[in-house]
Amino acid sequence: MNILYFCSPPLLDYSAEQINDLKQHVNLHVMVCVSLQTPNHTIFKLKDGFALDGIYTFDSIKDKIENIKLFEHYFAGCQSVHFVFFPPKIGMNIVRITRALFKQLKHIKPQIIHFDDMFGRMLAFALLLKNRKIVLNVHDPVAHSGEQNWGYVIMRKFLFSKIAAFATFSEYSRLLFEKVFHPTVPVADLRLVPYYSYGAIGTKKIPELDKLPNEKLLLFFGRLSPYKGIDELLSAFSKVIQKYPDIKLVIAGNGNYSYQLPDELVGSSSLITINRFIDDSEIKSLFEQADVLICPYRDATQSGVLMTAAAFKTPVIVSNVGALSEYIKDGGNGYVYDLKDETGLENCILQILSDSKPIDTLGLVPDNAAVSRNSKLLVDLYTQLLASN
Repeated sequence: MNILYFCSPPLLDYSAEQINDLKQHVNLHVMVCVSLQTPNHTIFKLKDGFALDGIYTFDSIKDKIENIKLFEHYFAGCQSVHFVFFPPKIGMNIVRITRALFKQLKHIKPQIIHFDDMFGRMLAFALLLKNRKIVLNVHDPVAHSGEQNWGYVIMRKFLFSKIAAFATFSEYSRLLFEKVFHPTVPVADLRLVPYYSYGAIGTKKIPELDKLPNEKLLLFFGRLSPYKGIDELLSAFSKVIQKYPDIKLVIAGNGNYSYQLPDELVGSSSLITINRFIDDSEIKSLFEQADVLICPYRDATQSGVLMTAAAFKTPVIVSNVGALSEYIKDGGNGYVYDLKDETGLENCILQILSDSKPIDTLGLVPDNAAVSRNSKLLVDLYTQLLASN
């Protein structure tokens, strides 16, 4: 079975894990599509000083990619691996690169083309595909609050009619997708998997953080955005420190969202803000120092941050929105609180701090079978599509 799998840096932490398993079951060809406007995401980072434009084999650009041994491990055994670099500005370069992609298509001769999500620079290529079996992953069926992107909505309107099958990453996400889009084609019920790649990158000390031996650290990690409930977390934390004055809260990540500090936290040493991009090599240090990860989201589908926590066995607290509770067993591998309960997050933090069990036994237990389950579902889906007219 000849499969061409398209992915991109923003989701490469998931894609790499899936590729690593799927390559054992099919003849897998990989295309990593990189926008040079913002090339560096998750586990992928280009070295400085290289001018890239167009399609390159993986072997020909190894000296231009950071953490190359990591990618060699994940891509070993694939039938072919190419990187597609799109210039920062959209123009006639899209036509040139699209033609080059079709040239590669003739060489690879895939039976199925699988996109792990879609971004604008690939739309022309996807829309021009004719008589192809196309599978598309949908990580977020609808935009998060405050993040509506009409260009993406329009892109989906034109693209979805060409798709032979979709894949979502939670029961909640699948039901929401079916409610909004009413698909008439199969929808595979996949799951996110632990992002073990972060543990293999190495450890770089975070200069803003120096945890003391008996100190407890609460962690919020990720891009700052209105839907992530940072204001609610700060409000709850300002009350928690009245009972546990020695704990600290770390908010690590960048973004344009400005949250409001409660009066109790203005100038407080209990709050550590790391308002910048967290380098991949710093993630291991960050999560291994954290006693609990908190995801106080106001809305969500599922969360890749939970999969990072899973890789490091970091305990978690999540709100009961979207599919977060599908990934977290309340009281077992973390805590889930009711978003409608004004004291829910505060009580949850107090509970995990006062729990008689050592906090490190509450870690999110990685499901080693999750990625294998995904691969089996995908192979079954590919087989079903190839058997259809």
